[in-house]
Amino acid sequence: MTYAWNSTTVGVKTEETVLIADDRIEVLSDTGDVPTRTAEAVGFDVEIPVADLLSQ
Repeated sequence: MTYAWNSTTVGVKTEETVLIADDRIEVLSDTGDVPTRTAEAVGFDVEIPVADLLSQ
């Protein structure tokens, strides 16, 4: 199944498309241009792209 992963916080929004298979979560919209962080989702650890605006 595919899902939209739309995380938001004050001043930041990310929108990713993820594929959830039996044994993994794959971020389909990852280009490799944005740093990632590990997050836990539906029992799996997944590398989600995040814009780290606070460190700039």
